[in-house]
Amino acid sequence: MRINLLLKITLVALVLLGLSLRSAVSAGGSDEEVFPPKTLEKLKKNYSAKQQKKKNSDAVKGNENSKKSVTKDKDGSAASNNNDDDNLNSDQTNVDRASSTDSVLEDEPLIADLTSIIDKDGIGEVNVVWKLSNDGSSYRTIPGATNQSFTPRQEHVGKTLRVVLTYLDGQGNLETLTSAPTTPVVNVNDKPTGVVRLTGESAEDSALILDISDVYDEDGMGPFNFTWQRTSPNTGWENYTEDDTEVLNLRQEHVSYTYRVRVEYIDGFDNREVIYSNESEAVRNIDDPVLGDVVIMGEEKEGAVLEARTESLSDDDGIASIDVAWERSRDGRNWVSLTGENTKKLNLDQTVVGSQVRVKATLVDRFGVETVLHSQPTRIIENVNNVPVGNVLIRRVSN
Repeated sequence: MRINLLLKITLVALVLLGLSLRSAVSAGGSDEEVFPPKTLEKLKKNYSAKQQKKKNSDAVKGNENSKKSVTKDKDGSAASNNNDDDNLNSDQTNVDRASSTDSVLEDEPLIADLTSIIDKDGIGEVNVVWKLSNDGSSYRTIPGATNQSFTPRQEHVGKTLRVVLTYLDGQGNLETLTSAPTTPVVNVNDKPTGVVRLTGESAEDSALILDISDVYDEDGMGPFNFTWQRTSPNTGWENYTEDDTEVLNLRQEHVSYTYRVRVEYIDGFDNREVIYSNESEAVRNIDDPVLGDVVIMGEEKEGAVLEARTESLSDDDGIASIDVAWERSRDGRNWVSLTGENTKKLNLDQTVVGSQVRVKATLVDRFGVETVLHSQPTRIIENVNNVPVGNVLIRRVSN
C-alpha cells in the first residue's frame, strides 16, 4: 500500500510540473515564461516539502489520497488534475478584464492590489512579475520587477504594463492570475540636469566659451538656441543679439559688462526647456594704445603763430581729456617747458629764436590710463630782424 501511495504521489507531481510549465507559457506570452527558472524551482521545492509533510497523515486516511489530485474550476466544479487542456483554460480565465488604473504616470509608483483575491484552497507564497508591451498584445518580462510595487520610468513611457501572479494553493495547484493591462504610461516632463558653463578669461581681447556637454534630458533634446545676455551695475539683463554661437569674442564694447547665456531647446515631447549658464565676471579692460599723431601747424619763424593739432588722436578706451604743453630745445636733446604756454597756440618771440619747438600732449582715457605723446620738433625758429625803436638824443655835456 505504501508503494502504491508513493507511485500516486509521483504521478501527481509529474502532472503538476507539466501543467505548471504550460500555464507559465500561456500566461507569460510567446516570448518569455511567467516567472524565472529559479522561481519555478523554488515553487517545486515548496510543493515537495508540503507533500512530504502530508504523507504520513495521507497514509492513515487511505483512499483519501486521491482527493489531493483534484482541482477546482473557477465555477466551483471539480475536474481531474490530469486534464492538461482544462487546466490551461482555467489559467486563461484568470485574466482580469477590468481596468486597473485610469492613467499611469512616469515616476509615479504602482502597486499590485491583491486584496480581492480569494482561493478556498488557500494561497501560498505569491510571486509577482511585471510585464511590458509595446503594442498591447505581446508582453515581455521587466528584469528585476518582481515586487508588489513598481515605478515606471522614462523607458516605459508609451508602453502598457500588466502583472502576472503565481502561487501554489493549499492543494498543490499552481495558480496564475494576470491583471488587465494598464493604459500606456504617460510621460511626465523631466527637467534637464547638469549645468551650462561659461569658460574662458573674462577680459578684453579674450573669449567666453559656452560648454553644454553636461546637460542631459531624459525626454530627449532638440537643437539648442543660444542667446547671450549682459548686464552692468546700472542695468538689468538684456539680450546681446550680436552673437548667437557658443563663442563670444570680447572686444572693447564688452568691457565692464557681465555675461551669461540663455539656452533653449524643445525636448522629445514638445516641452520647451530653458537653462541659464553661470554668470561671468565683469569683462576687464585691457589698455589700448593711442593712435594718431600730434601735429604742429604754422610758419617756423619769429613773430609767427604755431598751432598744435590733436584731432587725429584716438583711443579704443575712449578719451577723457587731452592737455597740451609747449617745449623748446637748443640742441634737440634736452627739452624745457615754456612756462605758461599750455594752450594749443604758441606765439613765437625772441625767446624761442634759435631753438626747436615741440608739443607735449597728455591724454587720459576713460579708464584713467594716462598716455604722453610728443609731436615732431619744428625746425630751428628763424630770427626776424627787429627794427630798432626809440630816438637818438643829443645831450650837452656840462658841469
